[in-house]
Order: sequence, then structure tokens, then C-alpha cells
Amino acid sequence: MKKFFALFCMAFSIYIPLHAAVSGSTEWRAIPQFSEIPSADEAGIVLQDRIIPFPKFRYIFNPSLIKKKDGYLLAIREVFPGTGWPIPQSNISLWTLDEDFQRIDQGTTLKLIDDYSEDPRLFNVGDALYLSYHHVTNTPTDWKVEIALSRLDPQVLETFYTTALMFSESRRVEKNWVPFTIQQGDGKEELYFVYSYNPFKVLRCVDERIGAVELCHNGGLLPILSTWENKFGLIRGGTPAIRLENGEYLAFFHTFQGYSNYAMGAIVFEASPFRITKISPYPILYPGVYDSQEGYGSRAIIFPGGLVEDTDEADGDVLHIACGVNDVGVKIVTVDKEALLNSLIPVE
Repeated sequence: MKKFFALFCMAFSIYIPLHAAVSGSTEWRAIPQFSEIPSADEAGIVLQDRIIPFPKFRYIFNPSLIKKKDGYLLAIREVFPGTGWPIPQSNISLWTLDEDFQRIDQGTTLKLIDDYSEDPRLFNVGDALYLSYHHVTNTPTDWKVEIALSRLDPQVLETFYTTALMFSESRRVEKNWVPFTIQQGDGKEELYFVYSYNPFKVLRCVDERIGAVELCHNGGLLPILSTWENKFGLIRGGTPAIRLENGEYLAFFHTFQGYSNYAMGAIVFEASPFRITKISPYPILYPGVYDSQEGYGSRAIIFPGGLVEDTDEADGDVLHIACGVNDVGVKIVTVDKEALLNSLIPVE
């Protein structure tokens, strides 16, 4: 009965937005826990919000993003209502964008473990291109949600190989691992994942070909993150982490309460030793944050999944965050890198 109930809740959370999509969006100041938060655009943090239209499809969301020559590569989750049981089938496809974030191809659907692949994260390990995501083993009696890893061929946008990642403490539902790399003494990059931020747990990828990972840091709960969660919702993984000039790592996370009122924030951590050093004082919100092609009126969802550092002629150093909106849309949120980093507060 417990297994069925958990699977029903997961199916319900996906089914509702797919079959109740309406035009419009939620105004973030109408959400009680967000009502007093200063607007991030007035603070000079958020510079631009671009909705990426996908007219051919209806249910495309939760993207990731990586820089490539003369543009970007976008990974998206495509959901197909009415397929599968008890949740609809979901595939991941790759789309090429130009430097203005305009689509210039028709997308390529990846052949992955199965047809229940969700929430991609694109990242590099050295010069190699990778994709992590979670997939649902869709059997009514023995289902689970696993993290999978694929190495991609960037030329033809196909997978070299795909494997499920497992470690000794894996739970029935695994989602939102945050990939990042650490440069070793020989110059090679080694793959790690933030398993959770609070408590701060880190995994090391021991052998990607067989999916072996191990727990390499097991920290305790952090009071400032616990206070953050009590005010604004549980903190979960979002974008891959990028390395800053000082050697620390920056990522954007999502936070939520129940199945609604998602927001995002930024977090900085060190890798030697593993330690969270800074966090947004409150969620990054601004007018239009929940706008999309199609909104779901009773939900307010922003889901960061991709992070690219860039230099803009007018704005200087910027960060592009690929976000899913309301389980029905894709957008790119551009923030001022310096303003964002200056806004963070220390974690002690």
C-alpha cells in the first residue's frame, strides 16, 4: 500500500499540471512567504528573462544548458500525456540555440535507459560532454527513481554509453544530484556530485562505466540553511556547479513547499575541504519570474537546471540560468555575476 501511495503521489504531481494548464501565471508577491522579499531586478541581479518558445510541443520543461561554439546546447524534458502507466512517458532531447538563444534546429531525442527519463543536467568533464538525469523504473510493483549518467558525442548528439549510478545509501527515489568536477594533481578532472545541501553530502564518481559512486563527505545540518528552509521551503539540487576564479563553486538550487511555490537561490561551496560558504539571503524573485507560454494558475514553479558563465558587451560578466517554469515552459534567466555574488551572505 505504501508503495502504491508513493507512486500515486508522483503520478498525481505530473498529471495535474499536464491536464490543467491555463494561460497566465502566479504573481510571486501573492505568496505569503515571498511577499516581503526584495525584487532581484531592482537590486541589479536579474538583467533579463527570456521565454524560449516551443510551438510544436506543449509539455516541454526543466531544461539544462551548456556553451558551445557560436551558441548553446539546450537539453529539455519532453512529456507525452496519455502514454505510459501510471505516469506519462518522458524523453530528453537536445536542441541547438544561437547566441541570442533562438532555436536553429528541430531537436534530437536521445536514446537513454528507457522512456521515463526526466530533468537533464548538461556538463563537461574536461573536454568530454556528459548528461545526468533521473529515470523511473516504471513497474507497478517494484518502481524506483534512479540517477543515470550518459557520455555524449557532441558532434552527432548521440550517447556513447549510459549507466545508472548507485551507492551504498541509495534510496528508492533519487533526484537532483548536482554535478561538478575537481581538478586533480595531474590536471585531469574528476566527477563529483552534491548529493544534498542540508546536510551537505558529496559523492565521488569512482567508475562511471559501471555506475559506481561513493560517499566522500558526510556533513551535518547547517543552522543557516535550516532557517532558510523553515522560511522558504526545502533546498534541493538545481544547476551543475561551476568553478569560480577563487576556486570555490557556484550553483543555483530550487526550493519548494509541497507541490507548489518553487523558487530558486544561489549557493557557493568549497571542495578542499568540503564546506558551504555562502547562500542567497532569500529566494531570487522578480516580476514575471513565473511567466511562461502556458502557466498553471495554482502553482508557482521555477526550476533551475543549467548554468553558463558568459561575457556580455553591455553587461559584462553574466550568468545564464536555464529554468523550467510551471511544468510547461522553458526560460533563460540572465543575472549579473558580480551583483549576485555580492548579494550572498556567509554560511558560518
